[in-house]
Amino acid sequence: MMPGFSTNTTAYTLTSRLSTLRHSNPAVPYGSMAQRWMNNDVYIYERKFFGSVVLVAINKNETTGYTSVA
Repeated sequence: MMPGFSTNTTAYTLTSRLSTLRHSNPAVPYGSMAQRWMNNDVYIYERKFFGSVVLVAINKNETTGYTSVA
């Protein structure tokens, strides 16, 4: 068994926030997935479950940001 761990790390904080989102929006665990945009650095997809919608944008480039216009 693990004797303990720090709840002040970035990983713990992010996991906690994502867990809260997963439990509060059914589109995250149950929604259908639709790819919205992709290039070598960015992947954007959407999940829908009835009236719940989640848009996820992932940028793997550490130095370049991207602007999107809907």
